[in-house]
Amino acid sequence: MNGRAMEALPTVTVVMPVFNGAAYLAQAIDSILAQTFEHFELLVIDDGSSDKSAAIAAAYLDPRLKLVRNEGNKGLPYTRNRGIELARGEFVAFLDSDDVALPARLERQVEFLRANPSISGIGASAQPINADGTVSGADWVCPGDSAYCKASLLFKAYINTSTFFVRRHILEHCKFDPEILLAEDYDLYIRLSERCNLLNLPDRLVQCRVHTSNITRTKKEQLIRSQLVINRRQIERLGIIPTDEQVLIHRHIERLYADPTPQLFSEISDWIKLVLATNDKLGIYDPNALRLVVGERWHSLCEDALRAGATWAWKKYYSDSLSQFHPMGIKEHLKLAVRLFKPRRSTSI
Repeated sequence: MNGRAMEALPTVTVVMPVFNGAAYLAQAIDSILAQTFEHFELLVIDDGSSDKSAAIAAAYLDPRLKLVRNEGNKGLPYTRNRGIELARGEFVAFLDSDDVALPARLERQVEFLRANPSISGIGASAQPINADGTVSGADWVCPGDSAYCKASLLFKAYINTSTFFVRRHILEHCKFDPEILLAEDYDLYIRLSERCNLLNLPDRLVQCRVHTSNITRTKKEQLIRSQLVINRRQIERLGIIPTDEQVLIHRHIERLYADPTPQLFSEISDWIKLVLATNDKLGIYDPNALRLVVGERWHSLCEDALRAGATWAWKKYYSDSLSQFHPMGIKEHLKLAVRLFKPRRSTSI
């Protein structure tokens, strides 16, 4: 093989699905073409758009960009899987067509995986931005080693797909499930974590755009239903055959979908303790990592209940044995105490 042929094989394949994403697509493409690491191919896969998305991608002359068109609207699982099948790189990176990769994203992730052969895939911290590109809040940081990441995935999608970077051979036998049309990335990370090591880098490598067209906003109820299906599978793998109510209680551990009440929090506590006891017998998750995860979730749930004015949550937090799994300093104790007198309304947990 001559040098020219070797140059043609990219190190990284970036998969960028787009469906009617003309408003932000050029910014997403530009952010990849401006990467400090240059040995990549960018697959922009148009999923049957009716706007100018395909034309925007086709106008680029950079030979690293390849426009692929689906025959009609096939959905994200199909489109991302098509990108995986077409990928030629040693690594595959994902970026949504409304997000922005910061310049060193690919360089940092290539560097890390080459230096850590025991790790198969990585995410990173992300900075939320508004529709106009202005920063809209604190970074989304999801730290922890691979055992912690796996335990976190029992309750929530702990990896942001626009930051995900993985060895291509790992995806050859573990792709997105076409039967799961929403939360398909969450499902994939769970299945990957069962066979290999995943984690999140602390580095901020991507800006994620939060706007009114996000699927998490436009199809919220459908997304929750998909998450409930995924959680049921996880719970059954623990050897528990849950009722519908128990699956919903499990989903509350990530984010409350009902007003906080003492009864609901007692049910959540009982459920978490059952999960811990069952895992202690089966060892599916690292016991210490799982305790750290549930300790943090219990603290977050109680703090947010206090923010909503539920003063009983202060006593509930300290009286429950789950609080021992979240060691706190003086500042954190004071912060909870302040919530008793100065609650601040919040809709997220």
